[in-house]
Amino acid sequence: MPITTLPPELLTLILLSTPFPTHLTASAVSPLWSSIFSSLPLQKSRYVPKFTTSGLPNLHKLLDFNGGFRFTIQGDKAVSYKFRQTQVLGPRRKKAPRIYTTTWESWIDITHHPFLNEPIFSPFTTYLSPEESEKLSYGPREYMVLDNFFIEVHVPGVYPNYISIGNTKSTNWSVHGKNGTVRELCEFLAEMMGFEDGEPYEVALANGWKIWGNRWVGVLVARFVGQGG
Repeated sequence: MPITTLPPELLTLILLSTPFPTHLTASAVSPLWSSIFSSLPLQKSRYVPKFTTSGLPNLHKLLDFNGGFRFTIQGDKAVSYKFRQTQVLGPRRKKAPRIYTTTWESWIDITHHPFLNEPIFSPFTTYLSPEESEKLSYGPREYMVLDNFFIEVHVPGVYPNYISIGNTKSTNWSVHGKNGTVRELCEFLAEMMGFEDGEPYEVALANGWKIWGNRWVGVLVARFVGQGG
């Protein structure tokens, strides 16, 4: 029986168990699959869990913590987007003192993908207020208040350190006074980072934690990684 003939409920359960990069390609298979990926369970699955050991909780998985998301700036516009897909090609091989795994890496063009138009932070979570977060001191990181979310822009040869921009709205960092979308975030960065020479520059995004003062702070790091795209 072809998988496309399975009931939508069963397809949802199957797709929930697949890696996130698979969602980027599978959602374009057919209108039926696109509607399944618009369902609430799969929408929720596109955000990093509250309790996580990698990256920032409640952040969209497109903003991969280890730099798997890139976009290209030309002038002051974001003109294309892509996401890294890594597949294991064979069993792990042990060669003392290390274990090796053969992998294959490719990039998925997601320039017109609807996931880019989804909120940066999970809309399915209730966040602490700034007043509540102030009481936590360092606190458990899963309770980080998202109004304390910053961007670091690293441009080798242009800025010696970085520029940090923070927006302290009541519940979460935003682009336009709301929980902005991933695309809006990239367009904001393109306006900020753009060069006047008109050449395309590729930017990688990653995220992680820092302790500023007595608080955990979520940081999104944007770095130029090369020319072209």
